[in-house]
Amino acid sequence: MNNMFQKKNTKQITSQVIELHNKSEEQFIPGLTMPSGIPVLGNIIAWDDYVRTLAYQQLSTLSRTYVFEEIDFGKIINYFRSTPQKMQVFLLLYLVTEDHKMYSIKQMMDILSVSKSGLVQILDNTVEAGWVEKEKAKYYLSQLAFNAFRHYGANHFEENRKTNLAGQFYRVLHSTTQKNTDSKMRTFTGLIE
Repeated sequence: MNNMFQKKNTKQITSQVIELHNKSEEQFIPGLTMPSGIPVLGNIIAWDDYVRTLAYQQLSTLSRTYVFEEIDFGKIINYFRSTPQKMQVFLLLYLVTEDHKMYSIKQMMDILSVSKSGLVQILDNTVEAGWVEKEKAKYYLSQLAFNAFRHYGANHFEENRKTNLAGQFYRVLHSTTQKNTDSKMRTFTGLIE
């Protein structure tokens, strides 16, 4: 009986906290609009800050011009970013190249959600452009494309640093392992902003 009362009371307090912050309960559904395992109570502000920071970080990264000294990586990065399938190929080939390996079309198809014809088209286009190397029916990134991805990673890092996305991530992650009643009470009373 006491446990049922406590669950009902927690749900009621959570609803009040959500309302206090002018939010809707649909914004905090675990596993849908909020990660599973993160308690809503005590994390409304942290989760909102993380998602908002993520949007700023992605917006600034996606609108960035990719240039390094005299080398323009923009054409390579923009090609691979143009579709989710191309980006999957770019990511996989970066990892393959980083490990000093080469993958066949079949090996890539086993990992990626790309059709064979789509994969062949991407590979043909990128081999022709000089961004992907083909050796005995196996593929890996050219040194230029490999460095372009590292440049892309450096830009993501800088945007994360500017927006403190990692800090927001750890703020939310901390809540899954830490039960801090004082923090929950301050959030409830609206003192944390």
